[in-house]
Amino acid sequence: MKFILQINGSESDKAEYVGWTPAKCTLSIDGYTGDLPMPVTITPEYKNKDGRIDLYLNNSPSELPVQKIEHDFQTKNELVFYVAGKFGHPSVAEKDTFILVKSNNSDLELKKDIMVRVRKNANKLSDDEITLFLKTFVDLSSRPTRESYNGRFTVTPSSLLDEIVLMHTYDAQFEIHSRESFHPWHRAYLMHLEREMQNVRQEVTIPYWKFDDKAENVFTEKFIGKIKKCTPDENDQSFDDSMPEFSPDNPMFPYIDHTIWGPLTRSYRDTDPAEGKSNPKISDESDIISYSDEFIRWCTFEERKSHNPAHNAFNGRVVDVGKDPVDPLFFLMHSNVDRLWALWQHTYDRFDAEHSKTYPLPYSYEGLAGEKWTDANPKKFDLRAGFFKADSYDLGNFADDELWPWGLYRGSKKDELTGEDKDAIHRLSRPWRKYAESGYGGAVVPELFLKFPESPISIYPQEPPRVKDTIDYQGRMDLKSTLGFDYDCIPYFNKDNTLLASTPYITREQYNKAFLNKKLTVEERLESAKSALIFSKNDNAAVLSIISDKNENSKIRLQAVKLSDETSEVFLDIALKVLKEETSSIDGVVESNKIEFVSEIIHTIFTAKRSNRSFASRRPFFFDILRGLLYCNNVTLRRQAFEILASQGDGKVEEILYAQVQNELKNENDYSALISTVDALFLLRQNPKNQHTGIFYKLAEESQNTEIRKAAIAGLDNAPEYEDYLREIVKNKSEGFEIRWAGAKSLRHLDAEAMNDLAVKIVAKPEGEDGDGMKLFRNSNPDPDEVDFKAGLLNMLTFTGDVSRMRENENLKSILKEVIDPSAGNKANFRSSFEVFAAEPLSSEPTIIEQMAARLLDRIEGTNHE
Repeated sequence: MKFILQINGSESDKAEYVGWTPAKCTLSIDGYTGDLPMPVTITPEYKNKDGRIDLYLNNSPSELPVQKIEHDFQTKNELVFYVAGKFGHPSVAEKDTFILVKSNNSDLELKKDIMVRVRKNANKLSDDEITLFLKTFVDLSSRPTRESYNGRFTVTPSSLLDEIVLMHTYDAQFEIHSRESFHPWHRAYLMHLEREMQNVRQEVTIPYWKFDDKAENVFTEKFIGKIKKCTPDENDQSFDDSMPEFSPDNPMFPYIDHTIWGPLTRSYRDTDPAEGKSNPKISDESDIISYSDEFIRWCTFEERKSHNPAHNAFNGRVVDVGKDPVDPLFFLMHSNVDRLWALWQHTYDRFDAEHSKTYPLPYSYEGLAGEKWTDANPKKFDLRAGFFKADSYDLGNFADDELWPWGLYRGSKKDELTGEDKDAIHRLSRPWRKYAESGYGGAVVPELFLKFPESPISIYPQEPPRVKDTIDYQGRMDLKSTLGFDYDCIPYFNKDNTLLASTPYITREQYNKAFLNKKLTVEERLESAKSALIFSKNDNAAVLSIISDKNENSKIRLQAVKLSDETSEVFLDIALKVLKEETSSIDGVVESNKIEFVSEIIHTIFTAKRSNRSFASRRPFFFDILRGLLYCNNVTLRRQAFEILASQGDGKVEEILYAQVQNELKNENDYSALISTVDALFLLRQNPKNQHTGIFYKLAEESQNTEIRKAAIAGLDNAPEYEDYLREIVKNKSEGFEIRWAGAKSLRHLDAEAMNDLAVKIVAKPEGEDGDGMKLFRNSNPDPDEVDFKAGLLNMLTFTGDVSRMRENENLKSILKEVIDPSAGNKANFRSSFEVFAAEPLSSEPTIIEQMAARLLDRIEGTNHE
């Protein structure tokens, strides 16, 4: 006989994950005839670690836990009970608790391991949880796509992560933003990524960045990247300084140079998020939760006063709607947006999708669809942006509507869809992708037909997901509709509500009035601006009046821009008018406050791309102003113009960048005063084009400048025709290590498996002549570039290498063991090679090479092989 315990409807170890939401357990005994009594006792146990579970006889939120469950199988051959995590006691990256089933009259027993898996505050994660999230995210960038893509595209997904990123492109902007389905769609989007990550490592969840608090443990080299303030000056000539800094043992270390949208950039504008709230426009959690108990009002307020300013606190990818998901910070940010929705739901009991205060648009879209919808709504198609302006009463926003892109998935028959069949599937959410190459940033990406990932712990949402399927995420209305995730701070059972932090409402009206009051001193108004919350129509009108007033103090005007509502058409028109006026004579000596004011207007107008339906129609005028700033003497504004225009694939700026690269080959420098060749190469990669790779190759071959060669080699990361060339660069011992590392990162982006195989060969065979190589290095005095190169190779193998193949390589294991050999003589000899270039005497802590070698060896020889 043996006990059979199903959790979440399965015996699989993949189903042994719970949150605060109770999971159904079914216990039976295989081989038991029922002739004799069979009393059993079931208890919750733990392994002296963090996780704790409770047992319940019912799944009602009012239920109380029981210390044990006793049952005699002679009376009933199957027992149903429930297990849930004990609120406040989640597990840490492993199954650290279990259910114990013991027979009372025999030796028969069963231990069922459990992990209490919830989404946690990113600022409170352990080192193991940080690494787990990052390495799994990066792992998706080396896994194949779910679907194949054939066609003439300027950007084609080459990995599973690329596919997920392209679900959030700009042409879908008003399908997934600025209407009521914003929160449901992004909840489904988060779940899609999280489930794909859990298919790789089941313990992982997406943590949340609580962006109204400082996050000193998030914005570090060990986690999401240490970032700088965007304050370019004459001495700061490199755009790659805007890239986050990651330590060599961070899985992101080789990733950031090569995403589907070029290098990953991110810098902060106002306050370092490691030190405080990054954007003063971000409303406090108490303001968000208490604003309204009706979703139709609350969702707009949260999106505009919490989500939008969190994105807009930065420069770089995370602020550029349509390309932002390449940055994992995007998902930490949206995990918090979803947490705020979940907290609001919990506060007002908004889980019934049929209730108008929970979701205001019942039923399903009944109007025209597909090409018929397009023909009937010509004004909703924006020729400049190449996308459709779907609004609240269009398809994809009603509770019973299926969500794009999952609604398009129809298995293997998707390629056979034509004519009316296509019209039929367009009912599922949004019109067919139709934008041209001259539309969205010069890019053409394929339509996506993606199946929503299944989960071993939840049968929801049904395929394809509908808007209303995302609402009852804890299964309070029906346990079968649970979505398989919880947040560390939001309970399920009523008994735990006393542990939920309160969200007192703080009125902001007095601060608004003080800031708008011109009779107060500048200092008093600036102090009030720190606590102001501008949302009403009258207050927004007053703020716009301040922005327009040339006689107003420039610091006050600057704060007015920061407090303004960038979603309104009126804002765009006034801001563009002011920008045109202020930049018409900017080339003279200008006070720094004015430059800061103009820079903030430019940034705020650009961020309106995310949320303002009029942005596309105003974009030509905005870009004309920016093109004028390309020749501006002020480096701050000039660099800002270059960065924005390049990221959007603007033709004029690409001409300048391409000309500078060509001039480098001719030893001519017509544009060198405007931008360096290294910066030109970097910015061309912001919006990848196939036609650029030829000149990148020429520079990589012909330039004598190391920085230029590195930048050119980085530009070959999307060119399969140069894969062999990159491989030779990595292997070439006569090349500098900086060049070889640049080649390794580009090759990894093209073919991760090939690069990992090459990394094993390099690491496993020292490169010194006649056996002079010392462990990983050529000799006993390696230079810093060699250390960085070898650390990078170890990073690739540690996080994306094939364990089974590495386990068979005895040379590799021998080298790794030699590096981490703890014997005093060996360690002193090894460490002496680092003293040569160390800025300070080395501590007793392991060097980065020792740490990486130990981690890789542990992965190869560990018992829990991936």
